[in-house]
Amino acid sequence: MNTSRVIGPILLWLFPGITPETLAAIHFAIRKLAHFGEYAVLGLLCARAFSTSSHVSLKRHWFLAAFLLVVVYALLDEYHQSFVPSRTASVYDSLIDATGGMVALLFVQRWKLRRNQASLLRVSAYNQGDFRSSNKD
Repeated sequence: MNTSRVIGPILLWLFPGITPETLAAIHFAIRKLAHFGEYAVLGLLCARAFSTSSHVSLKRHWFLAAFLLVVVYALLDEYHQSFVPSRTASVYDSLIDATGGMVALLFVQRWKLRRNQASLLRVSAYNQGDFRSSNKD
């Protein structure tokens, strides 16, 4: 489906005096942000799948496996688009897609690092006897 059939009328309804150039620029930005977001979601799903995998190798290298899957899928999607008459393929779109996946993976990695650090601090405090018990005798 051509997104201009949906986005164009909505933008014209919201902004009746919008110029065709501005309309084209906003439509372009929305399409690119949608691709970025879609591949960010794919990155999150890949991170979850690989980081919780029962395969030790995938679990250990979840970031690389997830990023490779996102990049390969983005490239294959653009390759597929080259065969669709109404679509055009672009390596730049693949870069936007891969960037969306990478940003999501970096957020997951940072979240996992912070969670692990907090857990280590709690264990360290417990082992050193520096913890508060709610049962005081």
